Amino acid sequence: MKQVLAELVETKKLKPGYFVHTYLLPDMAHEAAPGQFVHIRISDGPHPILRRPFSILSTDKDKLRILFKVVGEGTRILSLAKAGDILDILVPIGTSFPMGSKPVVLIAGGIGMAPLYFLAQRIKKKNKQNVIFLYGARSKKDLVFTKEIAVLVDKLIVITDDGSQGKKGMITDHVESLLKPDFSFYACGPEPMLVALKNRLGSHNLSAWFCLENRMACGVGACQGCVVETRSGYRRVCVDGPVFSSDEIIALPFSPDVKLDGEPDN
Repeated sequence: MKQVLAELVETKKLKPGYFVHTYLLPDMAHEAAPGQFVHIRISDGPHPILRRPFSILSTDKDKLRILFKVVGEGTRILSLAKAGDILDILVPIGTSFPMGSKPVVLIAGGIGMAPLYFLAQRIKKKNKQNVIFLYGARSKKDLVFTKEIAVLVDKLIVITDDGSQGKKGMITDHVESLLKPDFSFYACGPEPMLVALKNRLGSHNLSAWFCLENRMACGVGACQGCVVETRSGYRRVCVDGPVFSSDEIIALPFSPDVKLDGEPDN
């Protein structure tokens, strides 16, 4: 991990509230791996004080992309940044997904899609396994990058709570037929989804690699503010994770209003 000043070279509004930023990081982008994240100082001024964590969406040579949703003041300010702006970034932070040789099932909820999209890119480039991608969201308006995902994977299954696109219901309602030891499982999304998925996996004696997106303060392991209870004690999501085996996790600090990118309300 290094602290760098990075140029924002492209900003793209995908749909209302959803943005992709591309940063020029000639010495660091190639070091990033799926599951890791960046911690961005949003403003040069006193507000907001804390950096914001964002999963890495992809890298390309000397460039790194993040996907984010505007959910609070910090992400609102970041959405106003323009190409040519220079931002202070800690990159890359945390552990990455281990990759094996089995066919892969990727289970993404909301903007938890970002690290799994990055993982799908790496899998297809390096390992050539079959990849099934389950992508769930509240409604059609909350789905992004579906065309890019469909081209990248062998099968894309879209699920929306209201049935406005793809299958209707919760993503965990549509994973049951895939819960077999023939697959490796990876997941990222809101904590209620991960809790339900952990329970379903456990009933089949299976586990997955979870990428957690807890709220964070320092992002470097000093403040102990993002801990999760595991079989080996309390672990810091920022530096001991964010990738953990679902078997290792004892409890997730579930909150019904948890924000997907760790954004405080103010």
